[in-house]
Parts: sequence; structure tokens; C-alpha cells
Amino acid sequence: MIKRENHAIGRMVMNRHKGITRLGVVQAMKKDSDGWANYNIHFFEDQAYEASQAHRSSLLDEVYHKEVYRSDEVTFIDPEWLNDVLESYGEHQNER
Repeated sequence: MIKRENHAIGRMVMNRHKGITRLGVVQAMKKDSDGWANYNIHFFEDQAYEASQAHRSSLLDEVYHKEVYRSDEVTFIDPEWLNDVLESYGEHQNER
């Protein structure tokens, strides 16, 4: 049997941060000493989050950029399901 510790790498994830929905892909995974999986994620079209963090940094006079996300901070998303949802939305819009 092959042990697949990094089965999350390459999978699509969603993160919600203060009302901002972010979609990305897991680039790396590492377990911490408590057993939590921690992911490095590349987020797509992430301008809203980046602007939010720039504003936060200006208010707090510190640079804040999170690079590692614990497994309870993300939800795995099936890209085929997401594509089906977007197609259904497009069909709905066309019916209006």
C-alpha cells in the first residue's frame, strides 16, 4: 500500500475571510506537532483579500500576510462541481 500524506496537494480549496470568498489550490502540506495539517495555498484572483490586508496593515502599522492555513480554515472544493454551478448560473441568467 502506498502512503499518500500529500493527497491534498493540487486540490482546490475555499477560504472565507471576513466576508471575502477566496478560491485557490494547495501547493504544500505539513503536519504540525498537534497533528493539524497546514497548507500553503496559491489563491486565484485574490485582489479583494490583498486590498483588505493592505488596509489592515495601514491601520495597524504592521505588514500582515498569511502564508499558511490550518486545515480547519479551508474547505476542499470539487472544481467540476464548481463548474456545474457556474454553468447553471449562466443558464439561469440567460432565462431572465
